Formats: sequence, structure tokens, C-alpha cells
Amino acid sequence: STDNPATLRYVDNPNKNPLACRTMKRSMIYGICGVLVLLIEGCSGTVKRQSAREYYEQANKAYMGEDYLTAADSYQELLDQYPLNPYAEESQLKIAYSPYLNKKYTEALSSFSDFERSYPTSSHLPFVQYYRGMSYLEQMRSIDRDQSVTEKANDFFEVVAHRYRDTPFAALAEEKNRFCRESMAAHELYVVDFQLK
Repeated sequence: STDNPATLRYVDNPNKNPLACRTMKRSMIYGICGVLVLLIEGCSGTVKRQSAREYYEQANKAYMGEDYLTAADSYQELLDQYPLNPYAEESQLKIAYSPYLNKKYTEALSSFSDFERSYPTSSHLPFVQYYRGMSYLEQMRSIDRDQSVTEKANDFFEVVAHRYRDTPFAALAEEKNRFCRESMAAHELYVVDFQLK
């Protein structure tokens, strides 16, 4: 029965019953209570979210310091937190331009395409098209190699030169267009010369 003193001694004996409460020192109990209080306060506190301007300034600081990877991450966080903020278009443009500045041209091409899809009527499209061409041009190979990237670069430079004539990028694009055509012509001469040998 439960009134049996031997059974009660077994239940209350911490050495024989693992569920029985062992005696703790007061300092240990106070320490555990203190930790619990700190945990509860930490969970109940709210963290103030940065404003769109604060995200933008943080990203610009990294961008101006030529830490383009951090800048792109910060601009992306701004867009994730505030998708319709006044800095959205410029942030997306800098996200696109950052891989180009880091010499990651394939990634830059993808980012510039994303920008164009997101902002099809942007006033920044001459810049975007020019740097899409530059991303291909930076991958250009010697005249004895395939010139498909040169052709793609040339296509973008032609678009800029004709569609955006009134922008500063038109003259730059015409110069690069000329360079691409000369390179493709040199490749053709190389191929003909090689076949004649």
C-alpha cells in the first residue's frame, strides 16, 4: 500500500528514485532562475527593423568602399524588406552592376537581364544594354578562337548606338561596335588564311 513507510522512503530517496528531487544548493537555484529570467527577457524584446533609407545608406557605404558583394547583399536585403521603396530601381541596378565590377561577367549578364525584365521602361536601359555588351566583350577570345561572344557584344552595342542615340552611351557603343567588327573581320581573315595553308 502507499501508506507503507518503506515505500515512501523509496519514493523520496533520490538515490533510489531518479524522479525524486535532489537537494540543490541555493546558489545553483538562483543561477538557474537568473538564466531563465534573462532568456525570457531576451525573447520578449523586439528588435527595431531598419528603415529603407538605413538599408540603402548601409548598402551605398559598402558600394562606395568597393565591397560590391556586401553591397549587393545589402541592396537585396533592402528589396526583400521594402520591395516598393523609392530606392528599389537604383538598388536593382547596382545589384546588376556589382558582378560586372567583380569581373563575374556571366553573372552580370543574368543580373542585367533581371533588371531589364523588372524595369522595361527604365531610363537606365542604355547603361544596362551597354554593360551587357561589355560583359560579353570582356569574355572575348583571341582571333584564332570562336567569336560568338564578340558577335553578341556587337549586337548589344548596335542596339545602344541606334535605339539610344541621344545618350552618352551611344558614342561609346559605336566605338566598341567598330572594335567588335574589326575583331570579327580579323577572325574571318585568320580562318581563310588557315584554310589556304
